[in-house]
Amino acid sequence: MPLLQFDVIQGRSESELRTLLDAAHRAVLTAFKVPERDRYQIVQEKQALSDGVPGYRTGIQPER
Repeated sequence: MPLLQFDVIQGRSESELRTLLDAAHRAVLTAFKVPERDRYQIVQEKQALSDGVPGYRTGIQPER
């Protein structure tokens, strides 16, 4: 039973997230032949910075 974790930028609709999770689950079913009900997925939404990139300015990131 694979565990999938997704880090996404905040703002995706429930429909977009559902599409992502359903597609990933179909891929796992095909690739690993796991039972249909073995669906373990974690979604973490990250806040984007003003330039659209998630994370924190640490001083070591290149200017965008």
